[in-house]
Amino acid sequence: MYYLGIFCAFYISLTPWPLWIVFPYVGVIAAMPILLSYLMSHTLGVPIFTRKDFVLPALTCTICVAVMAFLGRKNAMGFLGDAFSLVVFFSLFTLNQKDLLKVGDALSKSMGFIVLLSIIAFVLHLMGFPLPHFPIGFPYGDYTFENYIFFLIDDRVSDILIPRFHSIFLEPSHMSMACVALLLTQIKKWKKWYNKSMLAAIVFSFSLAGYVFLVILYFASSWIRNKSIVKQITVFASVIAVVIAISLVYNDGDNMVNQLILQRLEVSDDGKLAGDNRVTESFDGIYRDFCSSDKFLYGEGLIKYEKYSEGGNAGYKVFLFCYGLISLFFVVLFFLAFAHTSKLFKQKVVMLAVSFISFIPHGIPLIFYFFIPLYIMTFKDFDVEQEGKLQKQNA
Repeated sequence: MYYLGIFCAFYISLTPWPLWIVFPYVGVIAAMPILLSYLMSHTLGVPIFTRKDFVLPALTCTICVAVMAFLGRKNAMGFLGDAFSLVVFFSLFTLNQKDLLKVGDALSKSMGFIVLLSIIAFVLHLMGFPLPHFPIGFPYGDYTFENYIFFLIDDRVSDILIPRFHSIFLEPSHMSMACVALLLTQIKKWKKWYNKSMLAAIVFSFSLAGYVFLVILYFASSWIRNKSIVKQITVFASVIAVVIAISLVYNDGDNMVNQLILQRLEVSDDGKLAGDNRVTESFDGIYRDFCSSDKFLYGEGLIKYEKYSEGGNAGYKVFLFCYGLISLFFVVLFFLAFAHTSKLFKQKVVMLAVSFISFIPHGIPLIFYFFIPLYIMTFKDFDVEQEGKLQKQNA
């Protein structure tokens, strides 16, 4: 029952097309089976929520969510949804670490299976096999797709030779971020089929954010596994140099790697990255005025953001505009609080670094599909897990 609740939180927040209609109710839907699992855990005499270090994370999480709801000027339904979302967070703080790690494995296997089916169908489509499809639109935003059941093709890129891959999920970057976060829970097990599927999904997404996080994943894994960073940098730099050289000359640069990745890394005369398109020019102007006002501390709220926004905005600027600097302070406080309950230094550093870097382009620090795997990784001792496997093999 608990797995059902966590799966609902993770996948509904990741917006696969079959669950689009229930996206606004993710907290309520996920909380129900989790609350039932609490009751079953105690009544059946097999408690799984046994951790005692939950007070500080629970307290700071409650304050953080309450401050964001208040400064975001959410309505009654918004407050109710956030209250139910706290159930999901609290369950993670109290779940014993043995079962917490099992949740990470279950999520990784399910995600690997989903993207594997999608990749197979996607390749068949590229090879010219006729697959059933129909138009579909995301009900809470300006997104339209051609739905091939096992994968979506964005109407905006449907005319290119190889469309960006994002499986059944709303955006390539969201799918890539979720896969990277899950792969962080799978360090030393990347040869498993489901982890290979997620790695392939990130590569086929042609997501700049996904590729950046893939680099971070590579070095974070090397550091946690006590590998020589200098050697890893040399190998990685050599591979990147070869890829860049090929993409620049192949078909005179008219290829997806060059157009979707390398050209987006070019810096204009004003010092701005070509791929830095997280906000529109009009919202950027509004944000600059906002930063010079006293409302920078408290934010303008979600309603005012929707009034000013023309769509297509994301990142830290949107977060600060909606919730203000005070909310960011409490988010940082919450992350430091639950990191404090982990005894694994390297895992804590990686979690905080990845959370900070992801906040810049996405500005959604508490989104379940990213937070849940990162939280699990923070408490996963990969050395102990590896020793346990070796002991079983030698027994």
